[in-house]
Amino acid sequence: MIRDVSEERRLDGMRRRFFSDISHELRTPLTNITGFAAALEDGTASDEASRAQAISIIAKESDRLKRFIEDLLDLSRLESGHPDLQKESCELEPIASASAESLQPLAEQAKVKIHLDLPRDLPQVFADPHRLSQVFVNLISNAIRFNRPGGEVIVSASAEPTEIKVTVKDTGVGIPAEELPYVWGRFHRGSTVTQNENLEARGGELQTKGSGLGLAIFRGIIQAHGGRVWVDSTPGQGSTFGFSLPTG
Repeated sequence: MIRDVSEERRLDGMRRRFFSDISHELRTPLTNITGFAAALEDGTASDEASRAQAISIIAKESDRLKRFIEDLLDLSRLESGHPDLQKESCELEPIASASAESLQPLAEQAKVKIHLDLPRDLPQVFADPHRLSQVFVNLISNAIRFNRPGGEVIVSASAEPTEIKVTVKDTGVGIPAEELPYVWGRFHRGSTVTQNENLEARGGELQTKGSGLGLAIFRGIIQAHGGRVWVDSTPGQGSTFGFSLPTG
């Protein structure tokens, strides 16, 4: 069997990039954990305030590592074709409302308003409600993160003959046209930065640069349900991420 050398090189490059990206994501939290653990051990963190700060940072970075590893495993299951969905008949409006409510403290911190426009009489979908909650939290939190103070996040839905369409629109920084085809890729990080100084000033509780896995997981979840995803964006005016789910 003749090997396609160019294809093999391409795959090898992808593998190298993948492991390089993972190493990059692991390096910072591990460095912080080991550094502050050493400060506790050798007495550098000698007073109560320093020890409390070191313990807090170790706990936060450990949680960051845990979330990153969980995201990697989650994406691996989705891409392998074994997403382990627990499907049932469910309504989108309560799931979207609960997801938005869970993010309300972050929206208030960012001075961003969340508006829901989901009719209560939408057809039910046969889907995993936990996974759909994950989708809404992912999209709404992104819309908050890349918004501006005084901005809005609008979650809308409409029923089509064979599917339900959902969109999450923000009024933030937007995405350059040349980056749009790549937003679904693993570890993709856009060149745009948050306009929301409220989040930055309060310690970046919503980090501008996440793991780069969120949109890949979002797409994987929707595709596992037989749906599709899309994005429209205008730099300086905001972005709209959408997805559809089949009905019937």
